[in-house]
Amino acid sequence: MEISASVQHYRATLRRCRRDREWSQVELAKRAGMNVNTIRRFESGEREPRVGQMVALAEVLEVPAHEFLPDTTKGSKS
Repeated sequence: MEISASVQHYRATLRRCRRDREWSQVELAKRAGMNVNTIRRFESGEREPRVGQMVALAEVLEVPAHEFLPDTTKGSKS
């Protein structure tokens, strides 16, 4: 299964933000009101989050939701 660049970025950012807070996947799931298997699937790239899930995780992790999105301006010509 090939994982898109946007999913790779999302999962890496989610994992980094969670680990920065020294939270387990279980802790993040509880705080976000999600099932731990959902968090595991997001971090593994098996599942892509819906917008509402992304926003909920950003709020719990206290980061702007746009941090989960890849920077599409890199390499663009103005």
